[in-house]
Amino acid sequence: MPDKIKQSICYAHNDEKSAACQGENFQDSGFQLVDSRRVNSNGQYPTGYYFWSSFFASDNLVVSTMALRFTQALLFSGLVAATALLLPRANRPSLLGAIAITFVPLGMFLIPSVNPSGWAIASGALLFPTLVGYLTTTGWRSRALGALAVLAGLLGLGARGDSAAYAVVAVLAALVITFKRSREYALRAILPVAISIAAVVTFVTAGQTGLALEGMTQKGFDSISPGKMLAENIFALPELYAGVLGQNFDSSDYAGLGWLDTPLPASVWALTTFVFAGVIFLAFRRFEPRRAIALTGVALAAAAIPLYILFQGHVPIGFQVQPRYVMPLLVLFAAVALSPSPQGTVVLDRLPKFTQIQFWIVVLLLSVANSVALFINMRRYVSPGNFNLNNADWWWQAAPQPMTVWFVGSLAFAVLVFFLMRKLQRDRLEVIA
Repeated sequence: MPDKIKQSICYAHNDEKSAACQGENFQDSGFQLVDSRRVNSNGQYPTGYYFWSSFFASDNLVVSTMALRFTQALLFSGLVAATALLLPRANRPSLLGAIAITFVPLGMFLIPSVNPSGWAIASGALLFPTLVGYLTTTGWRSRALGALAVLAGLLGLGARGDSAAYAVVAVLAALVITFKRSREYALRAILPVAISIAAVVTFVTAGQTGLALEGMTQKGFDSISPGKMLAENIFALPELYAGVLGQNFDSSDYAGLGWLDTPLPASVWALTTFVFAGVIFLAFRRFEPRRAIALTGVALAAAAIPLYILFQGHVPIGFQVQPRYVMPLLVLFAAVALSPSPQGTVVLDRLPKFTQIQFWIVVLLLSVANSVALFINMRRYVSPGNFNLNNADWWWQAAPQPMTVWFVGSLAFAVLVFFLMRKLQRDRLEVIA
């Protein structure tokens, strides 16, 4: 890694400091590459993501970081676009709808980041829809979706040990939803079974898995009995998943974005939680036994996995297990809830649908939540405490003003959500027709 990288964290956990604390000497050049004892030098994480990101390493920190960020964003966007084009119209809400209602603010922050959790979240969003599409379509479309499913699985397996475990949950959910008693289906199922076997191998061999299963040291909670700790964590578990939607823990060392030192206002998590709950509640008007089994399985995994890790570490919600770790399970839950009926069929009068006012409410609330989150995150590094980001302590001289970047970013997301929701609405009408 660049030898001066430690200077970049001078602002961490101090919300009064902007990134300007790095100093004028922290420029694009003047770095040397040295061996790192951080990140994955101890082999705790799968090597896939770090092998990929090593191609972007150079002695120019800014160029390397920007190139990796843009590439990550383009990779995810390209995979989502390809999957959406290949999926039957009835399957698209499982992909696009799940992304729309779960990605603000944490997914929007992590997907284009240099953190391997971006790959884990991408895998969580892509693996289930691609597998369902692969198992319920035929010909070249099925083969293409199968290839995308393999790629989605590799993203998760190459990112984190826990992401490999989530891949197994996604495979099982897809098999439950699409199961058929036929030789053809059994042959097709070889691919998802192979993905799960690879995921199991990755999970048990990752050093990170051993740390999680054996428990990580955390002082300060020895006076609480294991039974009481477990009970309190069960009651507080929704707080962990609310963190994905922007809510901050009441008492913990994790808060919001960045270095977990950028808490977001209630105007973010209140809007995103409202949209998520509303869309999922609307999807629940369709009931099929196999969907119920798949959703129950995902929900149990989403509860059991973090609770077990917390129990082993003897810590409460808010420590060790961060919202980004479990976000793939929340995306998967939404994808299963919005998936087509079992065996790929669609009951037309049970399709989730929005009235015109509901459509605009979803677009407006998600756009506002994303805009506020973007503003708060930019302000944290550019101009702490100010509402005019143009009074910047730290910014590119040749770039547009910070307020311009924030406005364009907010507008671009609003336009994207509008067309995304409109596309889902039109797909539904064409399916019914």
